[in-house]
Amino acid sequence: MESICFNIILLYSLANCISTGYSWNHGRQFVFAFPESYDSLSDLSFDVAARETSIIHVEAPEVGLNSNYTVQKGTRTFSLNNRIELRGSGIWKKGIHVISDRDIRIYATSQNKLASSDGFLVLPYTSLSTNYFVASYTP
Repeated sequence: MESICFNIILLYSLANCISTGYSWNHGRQFVFAFPESYDSLSDLSFDVAARETSIIHVEAPEVGLNSNYTVQKGTRTFSLNNRIELRGSGIWKKGIHVISDRDIRIYATSQNKLASSDGFLVLPYTSLSTNYFVASYTP
């Protein structure tokens, strides 16, 4: 019964977002990190998708990145040093902060040619919350 109620609420929320023109996956400020992958040989990158020419500021203290870039209409890929990937447990300064003067979308990828590839849509700061569900299983 709980899952039916959850699905109804989710569908209502999505319909409301669509009808009001609200989009939860684009914005002007993003904070994200790369979770640990299979090994430390992964190529890390993120793609910025813009509907119009945008000026972005990318900050990643762990790898000394603190720069402004111009992103033309379309997509631009930014490669990162794999030292920024989270490894094990602890507290680090491995976050990536992106600020834009226009609405953009960000997609992040971690590619390892020998083992696995992972990707995720980076949610803008305004879409972040403190309540999340983790879908997982034990094989």
